[in-house]
Amino acid sequence: MNVREFVNSPIVVAIVVIVSAFVLVNSTRPTGAQEIRGVYDELTKIMEESSEGEKKLVVQNFITELGSQIREGFSAAFEGNKEEEKQKLREFLDTKKKVRIVNIKRIQSQWPGRENYIFTIKNESERIVGNLKLNYRFQNGDVLVDAENKWINEIQALEPNEEVALKVDRTLPQDASDQVMSNRLTVTVIALEIKNI
Repeated sequence: MNVREFVNSPIVVAIVVIVSAFVLVNSTRPTGAQEIRGVYDELTKIMEESSEGEKKLVVQNFITELGSQIREGFSAAFEGNKEEEKQKLREFLDTKKKVRIVNIKRIQSQWPGRENYIFTIKNESERIVGNLKLNYRFQNGDVLVDAENKWINEIQALEPNEEVALKVDRTLPQDASDQVMSNRLTVTVIALEIKNI
């Protein structure tokens, strides 16, 4: 008996058919649509067996219960996140307050048409911070003459009580007059990431 005769034998064909049927039956589980259809059929059966007053009461109770379960499901899904988000925001704001910019000083630029400032970032928080984004406000007296937001890529992680000195350059317009020159720089931390180890 060769392989071809063996595969085509009635016993092997019967075994393949039985196994295939068994796999097919076990792999077809009720879907959500089938379950909903079952609930609908059950409600229809209850409605047919009820009087008019009972039908109205059954439908009202069903709709009320369904609505309350949907509300509870959505509330449970979002309530946990709200408290966690509030805690993260409090932690962020607390840390942001303690990352200070100090010792801002204008320095002479090597190049014409540029202004340079140096300053120090101090991490006075208990957390490691990184991915800092700073807002620079260049002012001439009380007049805002330029502004810029920059990510500070040089600092991957600033540990507690660590400080780093940085320099910022500002390119002036070609027709720079004294009105666009700045004599004061304000630096504000606008974004940071708290690094967890």
